[in-house]
Amino acid sequence: MRMRAVGVACLASLLAFPVLAEGAPECSPATLALTGLEGYQVTIPPAGPEQGWCVLDGASFRSQLPGWPDLDAERLRLRQTATEFELDVQGLRATAKASDRGMDGRVRALMRLQSVDLRLRAEHDAEAGVLRVTGLRLQLSGGTTVELDADIKGAGLSLASLPLGAVTRANLVWRNDGKLLRPVIDTAREGLAGEPGAAAVDAARVALADMVDILPVAALDDASRKALEEAVGSMPQGRGKLTLSFASQEGIGAARLAVAALAGEPLSAKSLATLLDGATITAVWQPGLAP
Repeated sequence: MRMRAVGVACLASLLAFPVLAEGAPECSPATLALTGLEGYQVTIPPAGPEQGWCVLDGASFRSQLPGWPDLDAERLRLRQTATEFELDVQGLRATAKASDRGMDGRVRALMRLQSVDLRLRAEHDAEAGVLRVTGLRLQLSGGTTVELDADIKGAGLSLASLPLGAVTRANLVWRNDGKLLRPVIDTAREGLAGEPGAAAVDAARVALADMVDILPVAALDDASRKALEEAVGSMPQGRGKLTLSFASQEGIGAARLAVAALAGEPLSAKSLATLLDGATITAVWQPGLAP
């Protein structure tokens, strides 16, 4: 979705500002990075730093491109030291222009009804050579929540170092509100394969079930495979919580992903076995829980 692409671009801009070892934060580079975001006219109310945070509350992003939504953030703050980075976004809303008739009506309605809160904290352990994502939480006002913590070996706080790293540990918790997935699957699957409505949902569910079925036995025990099958089978309306844990001594990084992507069948059993060689995945699905 375009909103996710915009969010990634904004986060990339924020992470690009200089690392400071101590003292008051230098917020000008972050402000300049955001105001220079391509395709948007950005307004940030003037505010100084507050308790080590760069305060960008009330920032607005007005789209200059067709099909891209306007963005408004009630709270937008960040801080960074030589070893830590934190981001706090609350009340982020995307709004489609009334004159933009090219946007799918389901996506337009989804954006109108949802706001986003995002918290991210990352810490670089220089001695261990690991970037630890210790607190990423993405929460939509409708109830969907994603939480992640992970270790990335060989990466630092800069964006340039991330492709050099490899994920050795990750814990993901996804709470499905039973309402968000249907319009997302509808629009995504129709765009990829042309199936409309219920056919799009069925096609997406079959594709996910096939992928679970070919996950390597060495990486996934029977209980975890069953949990994934139940989670996929409940989509898109099934409410519940899916917990995934990943561990790999060597880690999965850009090089291994590139090998899988360049394979003749990147999502084949053989390619997935190569990608997940030496890794273990555990999954737990708890249906019917309030997200």
